[in-house]
Amino acid sequence: ASYRCLECFNFCPICASCIINQHVHQPFHHIQRWTGTHFKQVSLCGLGFVISLGHNAEASEFIVVHTNGVHQCCIIFCIC
Repeated sequence: ASYRCLECFNFCPICASCIINQHVHQPFHHIQRWTGTHFKQVSLCGLGFVISLGHNAEASEFIVVHTNGVHQCCIIFCIC
């Protein structure tokens, strides 16, 4: 499937791994997936993107309220 970001300057569709790599420092951008007929909003978490807040631990799902909307996120906390 092809993905695009509504907030980046480049609206060209790219693959899932590329969209994740491009959003390591912008995890709260709005991502859409091409379905074959239209673009549908998806979360980076649903594509496997995880925000790391420390060392390896179990991933937990969170809802983040940002200035551009509400985002579902997968976050890993430090367990030191």
